[in-house]
Amino acid sequence: MRLITLVSAVVLLQVVAATHYRGGTFYWEKIDESKIKVYWRMAFQLIGYYPEYYCTQIGQDLIAETLLALECNDCQRNTTIMTPLDMECASISQEMHWSILKGSIVYEADSPIFQMIYHTTAHCSDSSWVKLENYGPGRCWSLLTDVDTSIENNSPRITAGLPVYRVRQGCRRLIDLSPTDPDITDTIRCRWASTRLNECPSPRDGNDNTPVCDQPTEITFLDEEKCTIQFETGEDDLPGWYGASVMIEDFSTPKSKVAKSTVPYQFLLDVTQPGSCVGPHIEVDECTVIAPGEKYRGKVIATIPPESDGNIITEIQGSWPDEMTFEYIKYPPSTRVEAIVTFSANVLGTYAFSFTATDDNGVQNDPKTGRIVVTVEEKKTLEDLQTPKVMPELSYPNVMEPLDEEREEWQITFDNPVSRPKKAKRINVIDVQTRKNIASYDASKTKQVRFEKKKTNTVYFQAPHNLKPGQMYYMEVERGFGEVSVNDACFKSATKDSDEAALFFSTPKAPEPYVDCGDHEITFYMPTHLVEDMPASKFHLHDPRCKAKPLNDTYMVINFGYHECGTLIKNKGTKQTRFYNTLRDDPEPYKPDLPISRKKRRFEMKIKCIITGIGVADIFYDPDTVIKPTKHRGIGRMKSKLTLYKDRLYSSAYPTRANTQVALNDSLYFSVKSVDSSKELRILKCFAFARQRTCSKYDAKYEFITDGCPVDDTINMEYSPDANEERFKISAFAFLNFGYDDHVIVKCNAVTCKRNSANSACRQLDDACSSRRRRSEDIIKQATDEYVETMLPVNFV
Repeated sequence: MRLITLVSAVVLLQVVAATHYRGGTFYWEKIDESKIKVYWRMAFQLIGYYPEYYCTQIGQDLIAETLLALECNDCQRNTTIMTPLDMECASISQEMHWSILKGSIVYEADSPIFQMIYHTTAHCSDSSWVKLENYGPGRCWSLLTDVDTSIENNSPRITAGLPVYRVRQGCRRLIDLSPTDPDITDTIRCRWASTRLNECPSPRDGNDNTPVCDQPTEITFLDEEKCTIQFETGEDDLPGWYGASVMIEDFSTPKSKVAKSTVPYQFLLDVTQPGSCVGPHIEVDECTVIAPGEKYRGKVIATIPPESDGNIITEIQGSWPDEMTFEYIKYPPSTRVEAIVTFSANVLGTYAFSFTATDDNGVQNDPKTGRIVVTVEEKKTLEDLQTPKVMPELSYPNVMEPLDEEREEWQITFDNPVSRPKKAKRINVIDVQTRKNIASYDASKTKQVRFEKKKTNTVYFQAPHNLKPGQMYYMEVERGFGEVSVNDACFKSATKDSDEAALFFSTPKAPEPYVDCGDHEITFYMPTHLVEDMPASKFHLHDPRCKAKPLNDTYMVINFGYHECGTLIKNKGTKQTRFYNTLRDDPEPYKPDLPISRKKRRFEMKIKCIITGIGVADIFYDPDTVIKPTKHRGIGRMKSKLTLYKDRLYSSAYPTRANTQVALNDSLYFSVKSVDSSKELRILKCFAFARQRTCSKYDAKYEFITDGCPVDDTINMEYSPDANEERFKISAFAFLNFGYDDHVIVKCNAVTCKRNSANSACRQLDDACSSRRRRSEDIIKQATDEYVETMLPVNFV
């Protein structure tokens, strides 16, 4: 921003005839369809050279210049509203050299919609802005006011606006315009006067092409909603005068785009030499609520703050409504200056005022604005409010009402209307058993909790989707989840938080699997929640061709005959028959086309039907084959043995008769050993098969040593100190398809040979894995060689 120096009184005397304008405003009230009452508050330089505006005391009557006229731009007749204007001194500043003068007139136009203008009817040089650094010297001025009496409306107004605001170079000035409106429900916004909207004086000569309009500087900011202006000045900018022109508009609602009326406000900023940015401190009552006819009495206090480079207060400057009076009780100059302001009004509405002060260096601080609200509304205090309480019986879910899992929204109901809290307040859904918080909703967030209106008894939130069936939960409602508050006309609020609460509820038990043992078939119903996102087609019985099918959103189903799908049948006595099958999924095979896997299944469920009496139990019979069978018994001993050890030291073997259980991918340490220790032994092949079959084409064996050579990449042939023994390690596996249980039989074929025989089958096998030239069937067996085999059951878990 560029600035100019504050000119002295001597220089001002030389240019006073042209540059005595200090801003002003016009506003109006509707009387009837065509008649309004026009109000003005004009400001001019306080100097004896211009007696029209030279106020010596508040309340003094003056008459403005005859070359200034208030006119109707759009009227066909009665175009001159008033000239010259009658003036009454409203506020005086000897320190800042200005006076505010007010007045009013009743006017009837020939049209309900028109525009008023107050301007000079002579040359611009007869009444112009002071030389402005942001626009230049000799600029014309005009004040435009839009009127529409076809609607019920009164224009907004500014009674707190000062003519001149002073700020030191490099400092900031924040100005609160505080516009008010007799129509208390209207929304007020402020903006810069616009060249585009023809709200600026038309050029009158070649030197007047830049009117005081639009944004006054690049670093001057106007908050249109709050009607505050922030002036920034840089250290490189020059001191001087700046002019600004603002338009105040009223709207029916906060979302309205079309203004009902527009009124002007123009003022100056006086920037002085650098120094402390801190001026006198001002204290006023920021907002007071009174009843019609009630008298308000308050104080305006100006003091010198410690950060200031000033020593004394030289003057308090202010602007206030017609209904207010101002009187010093502790006069300047002084380090503390006090004044009494009084106010009384019978008309409901908000009345605004503003005060600032100067010190002996001519420095001001930001002006302080205040409001007096005249209302008939009863005053409420925090003590008048009752604490809102949660009503469990009307909230959902609750302990009395079964939980509807299809319900998408839950609710909390209070005994009194509440509003959304300003800070984070939550409702937490907690598992009673684990004490874990499974869901949380912040009432201050509109996307998490829904308040149907500003104040409501019931609030809504989305039901959580991670509840477990058959569990007890409670909703923990934090204190202050809802608020009840009172707001007075000064927007001062008193708020009381809602009580905390805990609402218990339980989820219904989950559907359970069940078996229907019918007359002709078995039907198994599997709840889908147990298998998560797996489709029914992924599940089958012992026979993989027997697959489950979806039944509904809750269950999948599979039907099979008592003798079908690899069902295992056991007859216990003459009255009971048991039928076994298993519903399972398939894990990923270890390698493509292999019948084994080293990954666990995600799901397996045993199915059992016990049939008593006649019916399907009578399928067992003993046919008469005529020839009576004979029984024969023999005893033999295996010439080799297969042993499973617990670790790689081969020091501790699993008991032969034990139901050995190992986990998938565990390292299994096997030993194949000849009983005759005088011979040496070589493994020909080892393979495995499911102990219980599916009785289908899916039954398969898995050969992992062939021709004495490992074909499974997890096998490692281990060292053995004995020639009659061979050892190997392999990672545990399970078959993809098997019967009722997953027990595996491991079987190995071997050959025993005379030790150190050069042509024995053992020697031939020693070269088989490296040369790959021989197959086991091609091995030439010597007379002393002998084939042996052994097997061992293993249960993989």
